Amino acid sequence: RRNGLDLDGDENRWDIVLSNKYESSLKLDIGACETKIDLGGIPLKKLSINLGAASGQIDFSKPNPIRLEEFKMDAGVSSLNMASIGNANFSRFIFNGGLGSYELDFSGKYKGESEIFIEIGLGSAEIFLPADIPIRVETDGDNFLSSVDFHGHIPLNIDDDTFESEDFGGAKTRIILHLKVGLGSVDLYFKN
Repeated sequence: RRNGLDLDGDENRWDIVLSNKYESSLKLDIGACETKIDLGGIPLKKLSINLGAASGQIDFSKPNPIRLEEFKMDAGVSSLNMASIGNANFSRFIFNGGLGSYELDFSGKYKGESEIFIEIGLGSAEIFLPADIPIRVETDGDNFLSSVDFHGHIPLNIDDDTFESEDFGGAKTRIILHLKVGLGSVDLYFKN
């Protein structure tokens, strides 16, 4: 019991509304639960989410009106669906996935260069990337314990484990994806 709230029951439901007028930095530690978060339109400068043994949906239904300097996402033993991540207006997105199933949809409005670092341990991920934004994908390669598969539009292979769209070099708005896979699998899809 804290400040008159009973937090030790079997059922806890939290509805939290954040201001869309004031610039914020947000850190969320979420344990074993089912979560649904919509951060659309919230002016976020920094964001850190630690999702434990949980299932969840995280959405950016509207563009962030300011540049999100860094977005860190740690997902443990979880099932996670993230939508419209491009609307976060991030400079750097860092995702660490443990043993889980992840769907990461990077559609949205982009301005400038956005860098994505994704590391998948024992899990599997489906990553959806916008086909209309120039992209560079750097992987640590396939081995017999992991796989990275492209579906649909496939960027040009310019190096052993580096792929790049033709218009990447001179583009001001573009995505750089660094992908590291342990004992899991990643499927990359390009969509309009």
